Amino acid sequence: QLVADTALRALEVNASGLLAPALSVARSVALGAKSGIFDAEDPYFALGAAVTPEMQLAPSVRHLQVLGMDPERMVRVLPGRLHEPFASSEDRDPLIYALSMSACKDSADVMACFGLNTTDIELIPAQTEGADLAWIGPSFLRTGSQGEILDPAQWDSAH
Repeated sequence: QLVADTALRALEVNASGLLAPALSVARSVALGAKSGIFDAEDPYFALGAAVTPEMQLAPSVRHLQVLGMDPERMVRVLPGRLHEPFASSEDRDPLIYALSMSACKDSADVMACFGLNTTDIELIPAQTEGADLAWIGPSFLRTGSQGEILDPAQWDSAH
């Protein structure tokens, strides 16, 4: 029993450590939404300003997708050249795309907009993280940091 409890606690700490950068970015988005900074004249600039510091600290965060900023669009943020040391400061801004939600607009399941199989998924509220969370199993990022399509041998595991 003691060995099992110790192993589970170590697993929990390890999972928390792996997810910490992504949850930090999610908290920044949640705080920005709750504080109203995305109601600015340029909400995409405001989103970039909110998440860039967190993404600078977390090279493992390869993309961010946000629903709800624009009723017709899903916003995707990629690091672009953010972590390239020789890029000029103006080239180090993250790339922000507003993507059409036409494929998921009529769906009652907004998580399907992220391309996730959400059959039998249950979101668990996590107030300390400012989000609802669920584990959907392993998945892979199929695009690079600048939006390019990657060969399957180069896909990164997504948490």
